[in-house]
Amino acid sequence: MISNLGLAWAFRILAIVSFVVNGVCSILVKDRNKAVGAIVVPFHKGLLKNLDYWLYLGWGFFSLIAYVIVVFSLTDYSQSVGFTASQGSLAAAIFNCENLSIIILDTPQRDPDGN
Repeated sequence: MISNLGLAWAFRILAIVSFVVNGVCSILVKDRNKAVGAIVVPFHKGLLKNLDYWLYLGWGFFSLIAYVIVVFSLTDYSQSVGFTASQGSLAAAIFNCENLSIIILDTPQRDPDGN
């Protein structure tokens, strides 16, 4: 698609398809709170006053930013040390496969009941 339409139109088409699919899925999702009789509070305002919450939120934010920086700079770094672009993308793919294998192998230990 990129070679035929160009990068800009490929991104536009991807955005349109994502918007349509997410919109259809959002419409089709049913609210089960009335059927099961659940009382749901959407957001607890008292949580914003809790220092532990802000520390946990900051830790999660900075951990995610650090992970994204590592993933997206790995290919460029591998090129700067002398690898080709395909070898750099292979290094990033191996890094992602390693993360996937850790998740697959670690999940049964953390949640043995499967809940």
